[in-house]
Amino acid sequence: MKTIYETAVEKWGHEAQFNQTKEELAELIQALCKYEKYKTPEWRENVIEEIFDVQVMIEQIKVMLNISPDEMNNMTLQKMPKLEKAVGWQ
Repeated sequence: MKTIYETAVEKWGHEAQFNQTKEELAELIQALCKYEKYKTPEWRENVIEEIFDVQVMIEQIKVMLNISPDEMNNMTLQKMPKLEKAVGWQ
């Protein structure tokens, strides 16, 4: 059975979903800027909404690029130690 993400990619196509991803990322940037400026509950809620939209698009990118869970896990294992070292986390 197809995932909702696979269905979305099939329905709208790669080009449209790559463009949509860029749009959602821009909206997240804008929401973060507005929250940083105003720090209101409404802008905080908008940031949460835009994070969700970006997460949905990231899942579609993984479908389009055929990125496996193992590849993501390997990247986590590669990148997390760098973050841990940078923040002095034990």
